[in-house]
Amino acid sequence: MSEPAVRAFIALPLTDAVKRRLRESEDHVRRHTGEGTIRWVGNGAMHLTLKFLGATPASKIEPIGALLKRLAGEAAPLCLLLGPLGLFPDAQRPRVVWAGLTGDVGALSALATAVDRAMAALGFPPEKRRFSPHITLGRVREGAPPFIAADLTRALAEVTGQKRAVAVPVDRLVLFRSMLTPSGAVHDELGSWRLRGRSRSEPHDVAGGIDVDIHRSRAAPQPRHEGDVAAQRGDEPRPRE
Repeated sequence: MSEPAVRAFIALPLTDAVKRRLRESEDHVRRHTGEGTIRWVGNGAMHLTLKFLGATPASKIEPIGALLKRLAGEAAPLCLLLGPLGLFPDAQRPRVVWAGLTGDVGALSALATAVDRAMAALGFPPEKRRFSPHITLGRVREGAPPFIAADLTRALAEVTGQKRAVAVPVDRLVLFRSMLTPSGAVHDELGSWRLRGRSRSEPHDVAGGIDVDIHRSRAAPQPRHEGDVAAQRGDEPRPRE
């Protein structure tokens, strides 16, 4: 008899304020594309994925939690910023709409690498593609009209052209269970651990989801996203879920 398994992934949750701002961007894009052309991710499914585990034996949930607890104790809270919106694989063949991130992306990538290595020690395949931080917002439905590409490109350019960004504070590491339903995936937390490490930089006094002036922030330059509107490659941003 096979061991019971759950569909699991490791991610960083988003504050309600950040989700509201992402929903505002979605509403703007929806006005350009109309209803029914994009399957939008619900608020409950918005997160920043670090590692998709897939079918996970129940016996591995406890050791996964132990490793994540250790990593959370070593990792410092992060302050990210919502970056430009992008399309995968490119603007001519859009399939996925996502939001990029700036700010402490170096520390974020280091945390993703640490999670990947820890899970590899438990038998999960290591990632072959480099980590490209992003938040999936929606997926273009099959059979969408050809002009959807131009509509999306114009809408995303307008949203990205705004001069204010949104702070994305990150202070928890979560192991999620994902259950597939006819109306979409439903996620619940199997475990949650606070990031308790000491930051190497000065602490940020930032409330979740507040507006900040991009020109005055200390955000790192936007990393190159494989799925960016202007990108030439057709590789999907990692991770996938």
